[in-house]
Amino acid sequence: MKKSEIRKDYLSNRYVIIAPGRKKRPHQFKEEVIEIHKASPFTPDKTKKVKIIDSLGRGQRRIISIPNIFSAVTPNNPKAYGFQEVVVETPDPNLRLADLSIVQIKDLFAMYQRRTKALLKKPHINYVVCFKNEGSSSGASITHAHSQIFATEIVPPRILETLERLNEYKINHGYSFYKEFITKEMKSPRRIFEDKQVAAFCPYASAYENEVWIVTKREVGNITKLNNAEKSSMARILFHLLQPLKKTRSSYNYFFHTIKDSSLDRLCLRIEPRAHIWAGVELDSSMSVNFVAPEEAAKMYRKYF
Repeated sequence: MKKSEIRKDYLSNRYVIIAPGRKKRPHQFKEEVIEIHKASPFTPDKTKKVKIIDSLGRGQRRIISIPNIFSAVTPNNPKAYGFQEVVVETPDPNLRLADLSIVQIKDLFAMYQRRTKALLKKPHINYVVCFKNEGSSSGASITHAHSQIFATEIVPPRILETLERLNEYKINHGYSFYKEFITKEMKSPRRIFEDKQVAAFCPYASAYENEVWIVTKREVGNITKLNNAEKSSMARILFHLLQPLKKTRSSYNYFFHTIKDSSLDRLCLRIEPRAHIWAGVELDSSMSVNFVAPEEAAKMYRKYF
C-alpha cells in the first residue's frame, strides 16, 4: 500500500487515515530519554506493607492485586465513586509480560476474572475495565510488570454506542455481527492466527500502528465467562503477539471491557501499540492517522506464529 486511504470503523462512526508515506517525513526532535529508577514499589518486600486484595499462585508465579494508592476514583467519594486496583504480574521487577510464560499469562487472565467478578458485586458498579499500560508512551509510570483494574458506576458512551450497534445488527440480521466479521477477517490479508477458540487479526480501520484484536469465537460477552480452553488460547496468542513488540521496545495498551448485566457479544482483547504521539489532526477531529497499513502489520505478526 503506497497511497493514503480513509477507512471507517466496523461499527462506530470513527474514521482512520492509513498513511504509510507519513512515516518518511523528516524529524528535528530527538526522542525523549526516559530515566528508569531501579527501585520498584511492587517487589515482595514492599507489598508486604500494603493490603493485598487477592493473590494467585506462589513463588515466582505469584500474582497479586493491591489498591492503587493514586486512584482516580474511590468508594468514599460520591463525586468520583469507584475502585481502582493494581495487578502485579510477577514478583520479579526485571520482567515484562512478554517475558512470562503462556501459563503465567493464563493465570493473569484468571486474576482478571476473579477481580472483575468481585468488583461487579460492589454497590453501584456498572463497568469494569482491565487494562495494561506498557512503556512510557502508553502512560505507564512504573516498569515493573503490572496492569490495572478500574471499576465505576459510569459506562463510557463509546462502549454503550458499540453495544447499541451490536444489538441493532443482531436484530436486523438474526445473528451476531462478529460471526460474519470473524469469517471475513480470517479470509483477508489482515489475518494473523486462529484456532477453535479465538481469532487474531489487525482490524481494517486500525487506529494505531500494528493494532491487533483477539476475539473469541464463542459468544462469551466478557472476561468473567471465559472458559479454560479460551483462556489458554488467548494467553498463547497474546504471548506470540508480544514478542515483536518486545523486540522493538514498543509501548502499548490493552483492554478488557465488562458491562454489568449486559454483553458485548464476544470478548475482544484490543492491543494498541503507541508508536507516535497524536497531533493536531487526531486531537481535534478524533480521526487518527496510522502510518502502518494493517495488512502489513498482520504480515509482520504472522512471522511469530
